[in-house]
Amino acid sequence: MVNGGKARIILGALATPGEVPEERPALALLWLARFRWRLWPLLPERAHAAPFFSTDAFRYDPRADAYTCPGGATLPYICPSRPQPLFCYQADPATCQACALKARCTASAHGRMISRHYDEDFLDRVRAYHDTKAYHKARRKHSMWVDPLFAEAKDWHGMRRCRLRRLWRVNVQVLWTAGGQNLKRLPARRGWGRRPFPAAPGLHLDVVPALLAAC
Repeated sequence: MVNGGKARIILGALATPGEVPEERPALALLWLARFRWRLWPLLPERAHAAPFFSTDAFRYDPRADAYTCPGGATLPYICPSRPQPLFCYQADPATCQACALKARCTASAHGRMISRHYDEDFLDRVRAYHDTKAYHKARRKHSMWVDPLFAEAKDWHGMRRCRLRRLWRVNVQVLWTAGGQNLKRLPARRGWGRRPFPAAPGLHLDVVPALLAAC
């Protein structure tokens, strides 16, 4: 997790196994930034990678607790989805088979099914920010200030591979790397100017005491 300023200071880092979904460690880092650094992080947008109509193309009626598809058919509530906090809605199979938009909606013979999160009302409020100028400005800042730090860690600091075994040791390596990246940015904030070696990949150990004394 990186702050949104030009200094590009890493606020938190956490390594997890590959099977752990991204939202779980991201939530821990959000809480860390909120209470440790007194910051208010924002939420990412939802991606639509499916070739069919996304959920946004369906209109939800809170009174009937049902969705209306682009073809005008109704998708009523059928059951909850456990263990995920989702409600499932499904159209009548015969209606989907006769619909002219079926090729753009679903390949299933059982009718189109969509899900709704328990907290979908709050997620809709967040998605409403996606059309604002402030949101697009933040996305541009992310690509310029945050993404390069991942490339820097992999290309300059050996983070393409884990040098240690067991998860807690990998986290040690991750935190060491993040701390080193932050340390390289301190001299620029303390008046070192544009000298190349503080931010260069080949920073020697004999330079570290001088950097610490300057900071």
